[in-house]
Amino acid sequence: MHFDLTDLRLLVGIVETGSITAGAEQVCLSLSSASTRIGGLEKQAGIVLLVRGRRGATPTAVSLHFPNDYLAFSLRICCSMFLQQRR
Repeated sequence: MHFDLTDLRLLVGIVETGSITAGAEQVCLSLSSASTRIGGLEKQAGIVLLVRGRRGATPTAVSLHFPNDYLAFSLRICCSMFLQQRR
């Protein structure tokens, strides 16, 4: 899986504001680009992160833990790579 910090900041912004448009503005993306990035996150992770509706976007239970889980996973990989290089 490949995610970058912009993707994660976007997801957090959407969850905080309840709006894809507002979340996109927080990370300086167009609505189209934000929607594409969220769709990519969902596809790569194999989970639905947001329920989209007329009144905005609502996070799924899984999406509330997703950024933390991803960061913990990334940290484990980085530590493992560092330890392998030292051998």
